[in-house]
Formats: sequence, C-alpha cells, structure tokens
Amino acid sequence: MSVIVVESKKHFDELIKTKPKVAVDFKATWCGPCKVIGPKFAGLAKTHTDVTFLQVDVDDVSEVAQIQRITAMPTFKFFVSGKPFEKQPELVGANLPVLTKVLASLSAEKIAKEGESDTTPKPAAKDAAAPVEAPKKDVAVPVPAAAKQTEDVAALDADKTPVVTDKAPSAAPAA
Repeated sequence: MSVIVVESKKHFDELIKTKPKVAVDFKATWCGPCKVIGPKFAGLAKTHTDVTFLQVDVDDVSEVAQIQRITAMPTFKFFVSGKPFEKQPELVGANLPVLTKVLASLSAEKIAKEGESDTTPKPAAKDAAAPVEAPKKDVAVPVPAAAKQTEDVAALDADKTPVVTDKAPSAAPAA
C-alpha cells in the first residue's frame, strides 16, 4: 500500500473516519529529519498493509496541523476506528525503531466489526502496557511559529533576566 497525501481538512477527516487503522506522518518540505524518515515511513506502508498511511504537509494543510496540535516535525499520529490509538497516540521525532514498534502494535490491534462489540478483555490499569517511550535522542524540528519562543527561552537562559514576548517591543518614548 502506498502513502496517501492529504490535500485538505475534509480529506483528512474522511480518511480518519472511514479507515480502521491509520498512521499519519506530519512533515514539512524544509524539515531535514522528515526527509530522512519519509522514505522509511513509505517502506513501512508496504509491510503493514492493514494500516492506512497518510502524509500531511503542515505548510500545505496547516488547518489539520493546528487542529492536531503539531508543534514539531516529524510527528506521527495513530488512529483506530477514528480515535487516537490508546497504546501510543503520538510519536514526535524521527525515531525509526520506535515508529516500527508502534506500527507493529497498531497492526496487531483487533478491530470490532460493525454491529459487534469488542469483547476482548482489557488489562487492568496497573497491568496495562505503558506507551512506547521514545529515547531522548529523537530529532524534532520546531515549527517556525515556535522559533521566536525558542529564541526567547535562549535569551532568558543567557542573561537570566525575565523576558515577556507576546508582543513586538514598543518603540522607546520620545524625549
């Protein structure tokens, strides 16, 4: 199966609603790690044929990126029957081993057929498997809108002076 390029919010909503298992790659053309992981994501689409693979360019379909609260690229989101995948709804960063594990878990997920209820016993909360944690070496690229905030934090760390930057600096009063 190939990766479907999402063209609009309506297209995204329709695919999430109608496909039983979905993996979404939120990317940008200017994102280096996205360029590296993108072909691997496409390769995984060929081995996990029961999962629908989507690709959303955050610049082309920004409404979807905003609604899904994408703040770094690449970000992968996973859905089952139109809802976030309980075991691992999101993965931020270009981490192929973790992405591969999450997709294997998503593939193994049982889907209740229409009209049936899922009678699979769910583990008790204390026995529930924890979501797969991504190692700290993940590579994520901040969204340009967040770049100013990153610069402000760096400036705050550099001089230890509190900085508030919701607005552009005002001009100095005329003397």
